Amino acid sequence: MLLSFSSLCSLGGCAGVTTTLFGAGAGTATSSGVSYTIDNIAYKTFNVSVDKVEQGARSVLGKMEFPVTTVERTTAGVSILAQSANAAHELDIEIELERLSPQVTRMRVIAKRGVFLKDAATATEIILQTAKLLEKQEPAEATSKGDS
Repeated sequence: MLLSFSSLCSLGGCAGVTTTLFGAGAGTATSSGVSYTIDNIAYKTFNVSVDKVEQGARSVLGKMEFPVTTVERTTAGVSILAQSANAAHELDIEIELERLSPQVTRMRVIAKRGVFLKDAATATEIILQTAKLLEKQEPAEATSKGDS
């Protein structure tokens, strides 16, 4: 006789376990504002257009010496692929910029070594550096708009 996971848990004592298991995929947030999925995909939403986030992300990738290999634009946003220059520690960077509205963009970053290993620290740093760059640009743009 085979019982499903949910029916086993309904027999008693598993309410906390099922909540934890099913809630884990929704993502968790940190004090940096970067959230993660259960499989170490980092993401953050910016109150900035997809074009500005793309410019920021590409600038950060350049500073980090991750050469961009592909940029693909779709109606949903922009996909950027980059790789580490270090052949001994090959790292593939996948960035998805999803246009949620004309002024809101979700950035999702996956940094991976091979098929299974994901580098959440590098993905997080790409997002944090992009956010820092966009914050520096925002006051400068507000000043130049106010001067005219």
